[in-house]
Amino acid sequence: MIRRTAKLNGTSVHFVFPVYNESENLMRVLTDARRLNEVVTKSGGVAHFLFVDDGSSDNSAQLLRQASLPRLNVLSHPRNLGPGAAFQTAFSHLLSNGVAPDDLVVTLEADATSTPDLFERMLARTEEGDDLVLASVYLYGGGFSEVKPLRVFLSHAANLFVKVLLRMRGIATFSCFCRIYRGNALIAIGENYGKNAIVTLPGFECAVEVLFKAMECGLTISEIPYRVDWSRRRGKSKLRLAPAIWGYFRLIRAFAFRSKRKFLYPMPGQPAVNGPSKDVKPGAGEA
Repeated sequence: MIRRTAKLNGTSVHFVFPVYNESENLMRVLTDARRLNEVVTKSGGVAHFLFVDDGSSDNSAQLLRQASLPRLNVLSHPRNLGPGAAFQTAFSHLLSNGVAPDDLVVTLEADATSTPDLFERMLARTEEGDDLVLASVYLYGGGFSEVKPLRVFLSHAANLFVKVLLRMRGIATFSCFCRIYRGNALIAIGENYGKNAIVTLPGFECAVEVLFKAMECGLTISEIPYRVDWSRRRGKSKLRLAPAIWGYFRLIRAFAFRSKRKFLYPMPGQPAVNGPSKDVKPGAGEA
């Protein structure tokens, strides 16, 4: 297969990694980040790296601050708030610092399962002009490798749960963190929900929340197949069953009845906000 090479023409590419106790994986992640920088530079872009340490109790923050990466920024939470809070910190930082509509914001895992090869394939897809590009384990060619059966079952269950109760159609995978957002996508969601309320749910369900909001804002979304390989990662998964189930119930409670919806569970210190203004065009999520 011949792979297209995207032309970035000076575009800034912001890589965002939420980090919580990933000291066993960070050396590989940083090696991959250097490769990502090479890919972006070769394509004519400028890579920026934003790591959000979410209250790690190991030496993750120290490893990040000692890393030799160009245009590296490390933000820290004083305590563990969850991946949703980490993404919100990153998005608020980018919007406050003038992310441009044509910039690309790439969210990746910090457990070494997000490979440079995956990014290259996602980057090629951005040339079709969509506002978001998602990595999908449920498209043909995607799947799971060396992932525990319980985790695979939970992924299938969560996907079905979201499709049925939130009536989100046309998307194969909702919960994967590996995505490329155009700058205009984050700007649009921030304008409609508030730049400090792009993500209001703290757990792994946050990925569905942002996707739901993107669909309500009428943003265009594309997917590529992704085979997640846990053989690259070290340590235990950060997902915990009971909090994850409760998080999805909070997601449904907050979003299932859109006409009366308010975001009931804002981040600590952030007020609840209303949904998008009435003049926002319905997105693909409208069934």
